[in-house]
Amino acid sequence: MKITLTTERGNIFPLDVSLELTLGDLRALVEMEVEGLGNPQSVLLLHNMQPMQDMDKALSEYGIQEDDVIVILEQAEHGAPPPPVQSQPPQSVLQGQPLPPINWGDIAVPSATSTQAQAPVNPDDPDVVRRQLRSNPYALSTLQQRNPPLHQAAINEDPRVFREAYQQHVQRVRDVERDRIRMINADPFDVDAQTRIAQEIEQKNIEENMTAAIEYTPESFSRVVMLYVGIKVNGVHVKALVDSGARATIMSECCAERCNVMRLVDKRFAGVAYGVGTQTIIGKVHLGQIQLGNDFLTSSFQVLKDQSEDMLLGLDMLRRHQCCIDLKDDMLRVGTTGNSVPFLKESDLKEKEEIEKQHALASMNDEDASMAEAIAQSKTESAGPSTSTASQGPASFPEKSIQKIVSAGFSREDAVQALREFNGDVQNALISLAAKSLTF
Repeated sequence: MKITLTTERGNIFPLDVSLELTLGDLRALVEMEVEGLGNPQSVLLLHNMQPMQDMDKALSEYGIQEDDVIVILEQAEHGAPPPPVQSQPPQSVLQGQPLPPINWGDIAVPSATSTQAQAPVNPDDPDVVRRQLRSNPYALSTLQQRNPPLHQAAINEDPRVFREAYQQHVQRVRDVERDRIRMINADPFDVDAQTRIAQEIEQKNIEENMTAAIEYTPESFSRVVMLYVGIKVNGVHVKALVDSGARATIMSECCAERCNVMRLVDKRFAGVAYGVGTQTIIGKVHLGQIQLGNDFLTSSFQVLKDQSEDMLLGLDMLRRHQCCIDLKDDMLRVGTTGNSVPFLKESDLKEKEEIEKQHALASMNDEDASMAEAIAQSKTESAGPSTSTASQGPASFPEKSIQKIVSAGFSREDAVQALREFNGDVQNALISLAAKSLTF
């Protein structure tokens, strides 16, 4: 049954209740739904201008029917009793006089989410969009997959960053839509128009495929936690990556120093490791002991110079001990001992991720510094020949070397220039001058 509650201020609250609901329960519902009541205990409910005061009576006993209106009246404060309510209709009604007209436009109808009147909201306002995104985790996650730059701006604490990024995004959307309309109105037999139509169809298919993936396999967009186990090498705790795709077990140089195994590295096995890129192999530890849970396992491992992972358990070690990667129970099972070790959770790897980020930033800074040094050196070398030529004289090279070239029929200036090009190598300087002198 639907009823309507109205207050003295003209606010209206539609409710769906049962006829068996007691007045006490209705009063409690009013206290929750209606905001701005001063003292809930001083509220009086009126039906057909008659007060309802027996809290144990059901609504049906008061004669309330479908679409009836119940008035919420706030009694006077200071504990004063409510003003007497007439038990009879007003005299104007009894005498047949019409009631004063009601201006229904002045009655404020609340929205479904708020009982207070709200100002009109512009849905295109960047601040409104930002608040809506930050209050909806699902929308924020979807935005992260579809538009990472705009997602970063949305989670930024400075609203000006999102405002600027959102305006740029809106402008790009408008430009794309304008180009699409121009393309539709263009000559259908134009090659460029056909190409753009094909690209739009392809992009539409990609968006539909991505939408279906988000709906049916949302886990494919989440971050995949790699398989790490906690081990000990010489009593030192190490977080090792389980990688069945790696041929050999490897350890970084930093980890080898922490575990005090550099003294066992056989540098005769130095070389280069090829995979995704190349890395320098310092050497090999032929026999080391790894504590995995309560088991002590033997394994050999190569020590790499520039390796981001502390240690990587490769296929050689996994095969030797008949290890099984159980993704159902999230365990690494050791077949030779029958024991199992759980994989590390994502929360256990946060410290490792922070260290990796610091190393990445440090390496980036080193690369930037190296690049700046190389650029500066290149500028110096490109600007150097004129000054070096002027500053260096014949005395820069032994007179014997200069005379040997001159005796071959070349001028002294050519001899000095050739020696300068080949860092004083007389033989190469003669060959170069002879090659230049040949004419065909």
